This record gives sequence, structure tokens and C-alpha cells, in this order.
Amino acid sequence: MLKFFRQIRKQLMEQNKVRTYILYAVGEILLVVIGILIALQVNNWNEGRKLSDLEISYYESFVEDLQSDSLEYVFKIENARYNNTKILNILDFINNDYDMDDISMRTVNWRGDDYEGKQALVMSLAQAGFVQFLQVNDNTITDIRSTGNIKLLGNEELKDQILFYYNRDNVLNQWWESYLPVRTDIDNVVNGILPPDLRVGYLSGEPLSLSEDRLEEIIIRMKKYPELEQLAIGMYHIHWRLIWNGEGRIQDATELLESVRREIQHLTD
Repeated sequence: MLKFFRQIRKQLMEQNKVRTYILYAVGEILLVVIGILIALQVNNWNEGRKLSDLEISYYESFVEDLQSDSLEYVFKIENARYNNTKILNILDFINNDYDMDDISMRTVNWRGDDYEGKQALVMSLAQAGFVQFLQVNDNTITDIRSTGNIKLLGNEELKDQILFYYNRDNVLNQWWESYLPVRTDIDNVVNGILPPDLRVGYLSGEPLSLSEDRLEEIIIRMKKYPELEQLAIGMYHIHWRLIWNGEGRIQDATELLESVRREIQHLTD
């Protein structure tokens, strides 16, 4: 093609058709410019397509994170409810003047074994400091913030909804940190009540087996720690706060998940 154009130019010059040559040269320049503009447009379109695909991939990652969050919230809410049954075992026993009579001790299951009566009380004590705080899966929001790609989210209303959801996690973390002293204090008290082997032995997977004399000894030790009652009440309220927050977070995650899915549908239609 270039050889063909050179031949035309040569013929025009030989025939001394300067005006025609100039017009031809201008036309050739215009063709080059148009070609460049088309190439730039195609390149811009490709870049725009890549950014659009990246935006969609972020939304799809948010879907995965939010689904993971919802499953975790459900699990930890149920865990908190179960932990509170153990706290109630402790409180009922204390409120009944440390007497097992007339108390229906709630069954405690640990690694497939059910414990009742005084053994349930001991297992409740051993796990009195158990708590699993809510935690948000922040992989996508961390990536999108650190890379500056938050600007790729074109739906401003949805972007605000996403940021609101994840910014609330900072407040929750501050709450959880404020509860840690109660957990630490009740663990310290339980360490003074239960022998070391019971504090670590129940983690070994071996079924709990205690003589009546040893159970009575543990009950005697409980009476030496009157602060246990208030600490148990504190743990009870922590679990209920976790349940309350968890239920709210499930609703937030569900609403945000629906919004993100609608945006993905809109962008892919």
C-alpha cells in the first residue's frame, strides 16, 4: 500500500501537478490522523472495558464477602446464645446459695459429650470466658481502599452504602475491646477456682471425669470468689450485646448484598 502511494506521488511530481499533489498530501495526512484517532478511540474503549470489568469483579468480591459475613454472624449468634446457657448455670447455682438442689442445670455439650448436673457446672465454669466477637470479612474493602480503586465504583449511592457498612465495623471493634477486661477478669477468677488440669484438660478432648470429692472442692472454691457473680452477669450482657449487634449486621449485610447484586445486573445487561 505504501509503495502504491509513493508511485502516485512520483507521477504527480513528474507531471508537475503541484496543486494536485498538495491536495493529495493533505488527504494522506487526514487519513493518517483519522487512523490515529480511531486507534486512540479503540484503545480508550478497551481501557474503559477493562475498568468496567474490574468494577464488576469488585462487586462480585463484595458479594462473596457479604455472604461469608452473614454465615459468620449466624454462627456467632448461636454460639453466644449457647455460651449464655453456661453463664446461667453459674448464676443459678450462686443464686441458689451454691446448692445443686432444686436446680435444673442446663446440659453442656463439649466435643460430642453431654455433661449434666455438677459436671455441667464445672464445664460452664471452664468455659465462662468463652466469647467470639463479630468480625467482618474486609478483604475486598481493604484492597479497594489501599489501591485507590474505590473511585471505580460508579454508583455513588451504593458506594456510600458500602462505606457505611464497613465503617461501622470500627465502632464494633471499639466495643469489643472495651469488653476484654471482663473476659480477662472472669478467666482469672476461674483460674483460681478450677485446678490447672481442668483449665487445660478439657481442651484435650478427653471426657470430663471427676470424683464427688473433687466436685465438692471446686464448689467450696467458688464461694471464695464472690466477684464471680458480677463478672458472670457482665459476660451475660456481652453475649446479648453480641446477639443484638449480630442480628442487626445480618440485616445490613442482606440489604447491601441485594444492592450490590442489582448493580452487577445493571452493569452486565
